[in-house]
Amino acid sequence: YYDEEKEQVYQHALWVEDAAHIYCSYTTCEQYEELTWAELEPYLFDFPTEMYDMYSNGGVIAMLFDGQFLISLERADTGGWEFMTGCIPSVDGIEAVAIDTD
Repeated sequence: YYDEEKEQVYQHALWVEDAAHIYCSYTTCEQYEELTWAELEPYLFDFPTEMYDMYSNGGVIAMLFDGQFLISLERADTGGWEFMTGCIPSVDGIEAVAIDTD
């Protein structure tokens, strides 16, 4: 079963993960460092911000943990697909995309 919106959310999470890696290639990032939408926005072109609450959790959308980035993409509305907080897109795959319930 193919769900285009679910696939898009997964792609967006991969974009955020890539943006975090690029950001930290220019800036020294420490273990547990949280990266906000404001920090990563310059590396995310044409990102569909209307789909997500970019300021939930204080605007944090990525956190460095053991050399990888945990991503959080909270949906702006209830009932749509979102990327589960604390998962790594390149490791956890599309299975980390779930329906938003809050």
